[in-house]
Amino acid sequence: MLKELHSRLVAAGINPLDPKAQAISDVVNAFYAEKTREVLEKMQEVLSKIET
Repeated sequence: MLKELHSRLVAAGINPLDPKAQAISDVVNAFYAEKTREVLEKMQEVLSKIET
């Protein structure tokens, strides 16, 4: 995923190795990791309520 992000930054004319770009990438990655975790937890809650 990081490789794809770097490719997109380069395509947008942004140097992915620039410290500001790296800091923004770190914040965005942390944000999406947190949201993904929340979605997975909610899915587990729902699945645990379904009788098998």
